[in-house]
Amino acid sequence: MKKLGILGCQSKHAEFFGSLFNIEKAFPGYQVHYLFGDDEPERLPYVQRTAGIPTVCHSIDALIEQSEVVLITYRESQPHFAPAMACFDQSKTASIDNPPRSVRRPSLTDCVDNSRKFYNVLAWSSDHVRLMTIGSQ
Repeated sequence: MKKLGILGCQSKHAEFFGSLFNIEKAFPGYQVHYLFGDDEPERLPYVQRTAGIPTVCHSIDALIEQSEVVLITYRESQPHFAPAMACFDQSKTASIDNPPRSVRRPSLTDCVDNSRKFYNVLAWSSDHVRLMTIGSQ
């Protein structure tokens, strides 16, 4: 069973993805085990209950360390970059929902290009506007 973690709970995407994996079991062999919601902590109990996520982590680092795959679902664009880079540093797979289009330096494109060169990860995008998935080889 692959253990996933979700960063961010302000967006409804957190409970959507959590429910997709944990309630609907749309992807056998994958389950969201961890949640960290510093963007809107008051929503944590609701998202955890709705999506059946067993563990709320105390930090981004704790979530990344425990997860095999990290779903970054922050509504705002600025918080995406640092956790994505932390995932690269640990050779973790990360899915970035609503990529940080407004981040200028460094941009997500720079992040992906650098990840290919320096972090030995494979970057793939199914839709440049909505979803950027970055995973280890």
